[in-house]
Amino acid sequence: MTAGVTATLVRPTGPSPTPAPVSGGRAAGAGRHLADPDPDRLATLGGRLSAAYPGRVAAGTRLADADLAVNATPLGLRPGDPPPLAVADLPAHAVVADVIMFPAETALLRAARERGLPAHPGEPVPAHQIDAHLHFFGL
Repeated sequence: MTAGVTATLVRPTGPSPTPAPVSGGRAAGAGRHLADPDPDRLATLGGRLSAAYPGRVAAGTRLADADLAVNATPLGLRPGDPPPLAVADLPAHAVVADVIMFPAETALLRAARERGLPAHPGEPVPAHQIDAHLHFFGL
């Protein structure tokens, strides 16, 4: 999924024609901060990723420091879903992406656009994952 989201931000297709300001400078050494509305699931995932990538993953959210916020949860598939994160807590330069393909404009993306933040839909993500999958399977 990471390859698809990254490629979408760099080479977007569809309704978001402007590439996000992604550069090797700030992003290269950036850590990953995880958030999940379910504390047990957050602790389990955080533990597994921290063991695999020591010092690079932290459980818990400091949205005020985020350059990029990606919703990789199913929150937003249904109209009554709670928001996966508080867009109001993001800094003015943050980019918001959603991996949800349908609906194309989730409440998260709508809130980001209303705040003037770049918002990237999930629909192009699978198209950008194809090359990574072909490489992985040796095809």
